[in-house]
Amino acid sequence: SGGGVTPVVLEVALVPTAVRGTVTGPGGDPVVMAEVALKGGESTYTDDRGGYVLSAVEAGARTLLVRAHGMAPATAAVPLSPGAKAAVVDVALTRA
Repeated sequence: SGGGVTPVVLEVALVPTAVRGTVTGPGGDPVVMAEVALKGGESTYTDDRGGYVLSAVEAGARTLLVRAHGMAPATAAVPLSPGAKAAVVDVALTRA
């Protein structure tokens, strides 16, 4: 209709991103059931080996918050660039 706008639909497949790692305590022992959360977003708990995975994470500069009973809370930067498949962030906690 002369000078109108034509809508265009694009389907873009984004690479799934994830943050994974291990939470350890004094002596390098795994910390079981530590809460691992991205500031303002997803959260999970560590498994029996201290491991965790946060899936489908939005790329960008994010901050990881880690808390566990009897331990001092910790934060870590998560450099997750667009198109990256995963960032590995290991966290060592200290006693509170």
